[in-house]
Amino acid sequence: MKKFKKIDFWISIIILLVGAFILLSILNLDGHIDTTIYLLVCFFVGLWHVLSMIVHLFSFNNWQYKIIRLTYTLISAFILSIAFTSSFMDSNYIYLLPAMAIFYTALCGVEIYKKSAIENE
Repeated sequence: MKKFKKIDFWISIIILLVGAFILLSILNLDGHIDTTIYLLVCFFVGLWHVLSMIVHLFSFNNWQYKIIRLTYTLISAFILSIAFTSSFMDSNYIYLLPAMAIFYTALCGVEIYKKSAIENE
């Protein structure tokens, strides 16, 4: 699981950087991003995070990490349900998707750091 966590963390960083590069490269001169491409980038970034969350929820024995990840999952489900029940394209919640991805990547990084600190004691 330790190896998966490190791979997961680095894949998340790479996906976030590629997604940010794609969004910045399609940014119009007037500062607007094509909504379809924005949603596709968010979908692919989110797809990796959902798959990773499923692996983490079913493979951990440490309840502390399960509770943190379950909390993140519930917050994500809440935000997405609000976004889908309202007019998704006009919703301000759509802009929380990148923040959720960054938070998830940071969560992975903190878990790796804590596990490394425990092993080095």
